[in-house]
Amino acid sequence: MKSWLIISLLFCSIPVVAQDFRGENRVFVKFETIADGMLEFESSKFTIELNEEQNQFTFFVDLQTFKPVDNSGSMTLFNDVFQEEFHSDITYKADFSALKFDTQTDRPQQIDLNGTLWMGTTKVDLPFRVELELMDRFLFLDFDLVTQLNKLGIEIPDQYKKKLSGKIHLQVLNGKLTEGFR
Repeated sequence: MKSWLIISLLFCSIPVVAQDFRGENRVFVKFETIADGMLEFESSKFTIELNEEQNQFTFFVDLQTFKPVDNSGSMTLFNDVFQEEFHSDITYKADFSALKFDTQTDRPQQIDLNGTLWMGTTKVDLPFRVELELMDRFLFLDFDLVTQLNKLGIEIPDQYKKKLSGKIHLQVLNGKLTEGFR
């Protein structure tokens, strides 16, 4: 019995190393229209990092990698909406409270993030919720980060004032991250 107790205490004293997750996924920028529609742009160069040890969530993408999706072809994302000063990365960094995945469930788990979104030279404090699902060595995630263009210091161009509501979504659907990046 004593040896079992000593072995248990020994294993309890070994630190558990948290995993890092990283992946490149598709991301959508969606502009809400006044008529309850969406103008959509997509990039497949969206990098997401989740560091459990430091409790940090980060993503970034170059604005110039976005291409129109279907009905958005008539709107040029970079000349019409994002002026030259915004031709850079979208970056988001957030710290979160200690994250413990329930490895016994395949149900989605949610974390609330309070971080900062940078777009060009503008930064905005922006909370949002990420839904995570841990499966084997992969972490799947979904999120829809929503804000207003004017919070980012971007005015709706005159030719789109009767079309765009001013809301912008940064959305990832079924993103896939792989563990083990250190």
